[in-house]
Amino acid sequence: MILKKSVVIRRKSLKPIVSINWDYKVIIFFIIFVCGLIFGITIIKNTDKNTSQFLFGILKRNLLALKGCNFLNNACSTFLLSFLTVFAVFIFGQCSIGVAFVSLVPLLWGVFTGIGISCYYSIYNFNGLSYFAIINLPFYAITAATIIKGCCISTKMSNEIFLSLLTDERKKQENNAFKQYCLTYLVLLIPLLLSALLKASSYKLFSDLFNLV
Repeated sequence: MILKKSVVIRRKSLKPIVSINWDYKVIIFFIIFVCGLIFGITIIKNTDKNTSQFLFGILKRNLLALKGCNFLNNACSTFLLSFLTVFAVFIFGQCSIGVAFVSLVPLLWGVFTGIGISCYYSIYNFNGLSYFAIINLPFYAITAATIIKGCCISTKMSNEIFLSLLTDERKKQENNAFKQYCLTYLVLLIPLLLSALLKASSYKLFSDLFNLV
């Protein structure tokens, strides 16, 4: 009777540990993203004039291209950017050593976001920050959250593949795990699509208020 009670207690004690590990991954990838964000924001101030002018030129050309772009093209190009980023996480998760590369994606997305914020502020001051916050920020934030979620899933998948290489068992389980892996990523496309539509809608509604170009 005492043995049964101890087994039950141990099983119950495992549940919070699993949830803590999951939260731990989310926190780690979020910190990586924030580090990239801070680096991206500060890198413009520390770069030489030619590099900063080059980045400013890219931003201005992008704004000009958006001005002549219709709603559908804007949404599609935005979705393609986030899709390719999350697709990289998906690919890394299918590699036995993918854990070593998964962390690069939220880091680079943070750098990319930070450079965008810094460029908007450097060229257009608070008007540029307001533009970024209203039109771009929801897209970048939703994509960042999706990337972090994908990193947690891909890390787990990569670990399972690595462990399966050490044993000859669980082939059926691997097939089922891969199907579940693909289905989960199909679900992750939904927030990416919604964020792209939101960004395109925000641009159509509010871009004329700022007159950046």
